[in-house]
Amino acid sequence: MRFIGQINLPEAKTPTRAYVHEAGIGAYITSGEPFHVDSITPIQNARRHLEEVLTRGLVVPQNLQYMIAILWGNEDKEKVVDCFGFSGIQGFPHWPGNPEVQSWVLINGVYHHNPEIQRNITCGDGLLILGQEEGYRRHCKTLESYLQNPPPLIRVSAVNVLPIE
Repeated sequence: MRFIGQINLPEAKTPTRAYVHEAGIGAYITSGEPFHVDSITPIQNARRHLEEVLTRGLVVPQNLQYMIAILWGNEDKEKVVDCFGFSGIQGFPHWPGNPEVQSWVLINGVYHHNPEIQRNITCGDGLLILGQEEGYRRHCKTLESYLQNPPPLIRVSAVNVLPIE
């Protein structure tokens, strides 16, 4: 599996960077649209869904400095967003620091408190992206620089993580 799109929303109330995974990408296809995993359409639809979720503001904890989200679709063609909120980052001389991380999962824009409905927080590909993002953040000079300048889109294979060429 791989990530097929990157969304950067540094001006959102909670600055957000998101990755669109090809798993279940059909959840982001509007009925009647032709489906192709490399099409831009599901990425645009995923962005709209993410912006809608962020605009409602009901599902994002307060006092986060930024968020990383992983968008995908489950076997029921529901839109799933694995959310990771970061806080506790201080500026100079403590930069880059070691942020605190909260996680939560949205299904069709709704947070489920019931672990029988949603037990997992992400997949292995998601963990690889989070590690790549944190490594990239630590090489940036400031949080603002990190948020404004996303890393190259990262594809994840079963074996390694490679930047897209």
